[in-house]
Amino acid sequence: MRLLSGLVIVSIALAAGSCAQGADCDEVFSAGVTNTQLESPELDNSSFTPFETEEGMKLQVSWPVVYGAGGYEVKVANAETPEELLFDAVVDGCTVMVPGVAEYQTYAVSVKTLGNKRYNNSEAQTASAYNYTVAPTRISLPSSCEISTYITEHYQAPTAPSLGVIYQLEAGGTYTLDAPIDFNVDKVQLLGDAENRPTITISGSGALLTQAGLQVRNINFDCTSATNRGLIMMSPNPNSKISTANLGYKADGANQDCFVIVDPIIFADCWVKNLPNAFLDDNQKKYALADFRIDNSIIQLKNEGTNGFIKFDKGGYLIQKMTWTNSTIYNSVQNDNEVYAIRFSNQSNAQPKKVFGNSRNFLEYTIKDCTIARIFPKKDWANNLPNTQNNNKLWCHIENTLFFDIYRLEKFIQSQWYTTTPNNVLFCSPKAKYNANDASKKDKLGNAWTLNEDPGFTETSFPALRLDAPNGGLNLKATSGTLAPTIGDPRWLN
Repeated sequence: MRLLSGLVIVSIALAAGSCAQGADCDEVFSAGVTNTQLESPELDNSSFTPFETEEGMKLQVSWPVVYGAGGYEVKVANAETPEELLFDAVVDGCTVMVPGVAEYQTYAVSVKTLGNKRYNNSEAQTASAYNYTVAPTRISLPSSCEISTYITEHYQAPTAPSLGVIYQLEAGGTYTLDAPIDFNVDKVQLLGDAENRPTITISGSGALLTQAGLQVRNINFDCTSATNRGLIMMSPNPNSKISTANLGYKADGANQDCFVIVDPIIFADCWVKNLPNAFLDDNQKKYALADFRIDNSIIQLKNEGTNGFIKFDKGGYLIQKMTWTNSTIYNSVQNDNEVYAIRFSNQSNAQPKKVFGNSRNFLEYTIKDCTIARIFPKKDWANNLPNTQNNNKLWCHIENTLFFDIYRLEKFIQSQWYTTTPNNVLFCSPKAKYNANDASKKDKLGNAWTLNEDPGFTETSFPALRLDAPNGGLNLKATSGTLAPTIGDPRWLN
């Protein structure tokens, strides 16, 4: 069955309306093409635009006009099941809207030019075919550009906000970030190349600001000249659409007025050099994060100040799900200040029910296969985390992690949480405080939170990261103890 969609009818009307009064529209679009074997129009990635509508995701397909054509045969199918047509129509015009498409699904699209008997033009012998994947808007960032200026000048709003925007950096490229770049409510992926990571040199107030999902992958960051409060910061003007009221959390029992980033913030396969302040900062605004992850990364601080690693203490409420895996996080300098590594604004308001409501009343923290050193050695490792059990809905899992020169891990592993802590070591040198509770306490399965084993690290074990060297010029494999040499970031275990 052939269908003539409403949009096709509209396109016919627009075409007719565009002709001058008294002119023959067929003559306008024939452009003198007669007695010709026609070709099908070429399709490429620019021929497709996904749109979000109240009826769901739709895909606009457009193509250049073929002069002398009598119309076009358009077919669209899921590439995995090409025999089942999602759209099959003969159209007059150069645009159709295909309903019922899905994110990250690939569609096989064909457009065939039909003949025109009036001008003795024959239909194309073959259709143009193209496989298109419904995916984010993609913008390439040329090497050597200053990122905040370039993105501002070449900004494109995502055609489908739920898919967001990919900013693609060149393999091995060099970039600068001299001012904050605020991605605002756009869901963004900032992507480098997995085999040849580009490098962003941050100076002055340069930082990544967001109030939506953010993924940063396969990039080196040199923060030697950075001065802002954090590398990843919350946007200064949160949009009301992400408020607890408009997200429906208050109707579900939440009692706090704040702003929630629902999609994950992910930092993966990246290296950071000489970070002088926080890694994640609330920008003194009332934010909560639903999902925050660090994976397969090396983050080196050069922090002698008073800003901790996660600084959500000037407005920030909580992080509901936090996951660190396969990563090394360390400070290359000795910080003698009393600094909280992780801090929220208020312990009571950090209870997930107060922000996320009854249906989302849980908290889940995981640290697995990590090496964490000297962040920070003189003050509680966490502060103002909630400490109420909520019927076993607050969970903490720490596994195969090597901690060195940190103080009072017990303020992260709260006493009323459901905890599991297999195979962890915590050791403090004379330059750090040691808290015996971090080893004496046991999890719900009888595992000690940590073992107190000296991994053999010295001051020379923690140099500044080298972005041009294998493993950053580091070797943080423990050299002593029974358990310590077998745990931590897997890159040190080979």
